[in-house]
Amino acid sequence: MNLVKLDANENLLIPRQLTEELMTKVIKEVDPRLYPSDNEKLEVVEKISNYLNVDKKEVVLGTGADQLIDLLITLFGSKGVTLLYPSFSSYFSACKLHNVPLATVAFNRDFSINNGSLFSALKKSSLFVLCRPNNPTGNSIDESFVLEVAESFNGVVAIDEVYGEFSDSQLHYLPNKFKNVVVLKSFSKSFGAAGLRIGYLIANESLAETISKYQFLYPVTNFSLKYASYLLDNVKTFKKYWQELREVRSWFFNELSNISSIEVIPSQTNFVSFLTNAEDFKNKMLLRGYAIREFDGIFGYKKLIRVTLSSLIVMKEVSKLIREIVTEGETK
Repeated sequence: MNLVKLDANENLLIPRQLTEELMTKVIKEVDPRLYPSDNEKLEVVEKISNYLNVDKKEVVLGTGADQLIDLLITLFGSKGVTLLYPSFSSYFSACKLHNVPLATVAFNRDFSINNGSLFSALKKSSLFVLCRPNNPTGNSIDESFVLEVAESFNGVVAIDEVYGEFSDSQLHYLPNKFKNVVVLKSFSKSFGAAGLRIGYLIANESLAETISKYQFLYPVTNFSLKYASYLLDNVKTFKKYWQELREVRSWFFNELSNISSIEVIPSQTNFVSFLTNAEDFKNKMLLRGYAIREFDGIFGYKKLIRVTLSSLIVMKEVSKLIREIVTEGETK
């Protein structure tokens, strides 16, 4: 049985043929015997600058967003990190690894934020991390709230926007307005390049310069740099796939919303999550040939189930299986 992989938020709507064509071009141009050159890095930085309309001096490249997360926590989190909960697990593990104090503020039942609890935690922190859109829930925080925090917080505000291209709005312009804001981006999700491990951040020039001083000498391989360069040459093509994903997401969300015993969370990402009391959901999906992610539940439910979006054909089968498993549990 071939396993359909819907557990890691990889962008499977990007055609394999397209990635092979790009890789073939890169292989002909890159000499793996050589270290990445400054010109190769600058080429990607300039294209990111044009893509997002930001100054190239505000861009710092990294080994995926994960390495940049680690770097931000070691540089700015010494007095404590505040994080909304639930959120991306790498922030928890990085804080634990570097012995950095971590305060979590849970989302309200409607995914709004308790301002009193948050600002109380921020008084003891030097770094606030906000995943927008959030993983593993898929929800997005209102832009006005982000502005409020950026204006009032004395520390660094890190906005994790690796799912930004799938959402209705992006905040990569904020480092131009606030000296304390950093925006994390990645090629893993939107451009379907998770295996190449290339991410970047956008920060005020002064902050970007500080971060760069402590960055690896060669944070990104020359192959990944050249591949990213070609990806950025094809933004118009990728925008079509992002729109296709939004359409699949809308269909899948509406379909799951008709299942009364689960609670589906509105998503701005390339996955849809829902809350359920169904037993052993992950293993039951595995037995049917589909890998999904399962998290300990919130808001009184036993589990939060996260399903990466794929083609409409695949998601139609997945929705049928979800209904089958939920109904199976109700009839026991």
